[in-house]
Amino acid sequence: SSGINAEYGGKWSQAEEDLLRQNAQEFMDSRGLSIAEIMAQPTSDQRLFYKHCNIGINRSYPVIRQKCQRTFDPSHDAGRYTNFEVSLLSKLVKSNTDVPTIGKVLGRSSSSITNRLKDLGTKQRNIKPKRWTEQELALMKEARVKYGNQWQSISKFLVDYLLLTTQ
Repeated sequence: SSGINAEYGGKWSQAEEDLLRQNAQEFMDSRGLSIAEIMAQPTSDQRLFYKHCNIGINRSYPVIRQKCQRTFDPSHDAGRYTNFEVSLLSKLVKSNTDVPTIGKVLGRSSSSITNRLKDLGTKQRNIKPKRWTEQELALMKEARVKYGNQWQSISKFLVDYLLLTTQ
């Protein structure tokens, strides 16, 4: 294959970074999509986006996908857990909420939640699956849309609900 030759792993060169960004911009321009629309949900557009980003770069699909997520998805690296997030995580665990749902509420990946629970000394096997109702999920989504990662604002929005449901 032609293009930039690189090992499948290791540090990305500036030329690779530039080509990745150029390929991404070409894809967005051709589809009329924003990066937020592409990264929001796994879709065929997202898979095509990763494949298009790989043009001219000699790296595997999983490496390209990971690099695109790290480069273009603002929610991919949520940073350190805030005190509010740890408190909310504890309350959600106590109410037997499953890990994927906790991840959606906190805007973090399931693996991030699992790792944090291990750090807190909680075993994932102690969490019994319990689904949130559609009303509860809508309330959480509304708070995340309205406040983003402003957890103090979200806490004010949700405090009455959380106090009623986690006691």
